[in-house]
Amino acid sequence: MSNSYAQPILRTADLSEGLRSVERLLGIADLRDLEVDFEVFVSSAHVLTPLLKLFPDAEWWAEGGRGGSSAKGDDPSAHLPVRLRSWATPPEAVGPSLGATTPSSSM
Repeated sequence: MSNSYAQPILRTADLSEGLRSVERLLGIADLRDLEVDFEVFVSSAHVLTPLLKLFPDAEWWAEGGRGGSSAKGDDPSAHLPVRLRSWATPPEAVGPSLGATTPSSSM
């Protein structure tokens, strides 16, 4: 988690811990110009499909130097696993994107 003016302030593999920290920080933050950038590693069409619905203009590229990408107009589901990135999205996209990437049993 970071902003364009600072270095990362938290590194954790625990999603719950990360979300609690974000909630605490957002409670004291000035949110008037808040934007969220997303980058996610996607290895299944089950996760890719809802993410592309949320972020239809997202950039993506195939992992492992396999060459598929949004810049070439390729179909991302034919090039899994891919890295997907979306810039300057509204903060309201956080919940749905986490829901798309997290198994329902852990939400």
